[in-house]
Amino acid sequence: MMKPQGSMKDNAIPLSTYVSILKHPNLWLTALRTLWSFSHPNWWKKKPFLPLPDQKWLSFRLKTAYGNNTDEINGQDLLAWLQWRKDYPC
Repeated sequence: MMKPQGSMKDNAIPLSTYVSILKHPNLWLTALRTLWSFSHPNWWKKKPFLPLPDQKWLSFRLKTAYGNNTDEINGQDLLAWLQWRKDYPC
């Protein structure tokens, strides 16, 4: 089955996104907490055996954030959002 053009690829979080987080150690704990809270239930039972968010959910969130099913998570937007989560924890 073909995916629509512009949709999220499976586990398509660009390396540049991780690099942008690595450059900001003050957000590492917030990023890990966020990843853990958004990870797919029973993530350890499915390949790639990593606590990654569900791809359908991530695609939906990207569509609501950017207005389309983009393949790229904007690194600056992600950093701003992580800073917001750190400043206003729930």
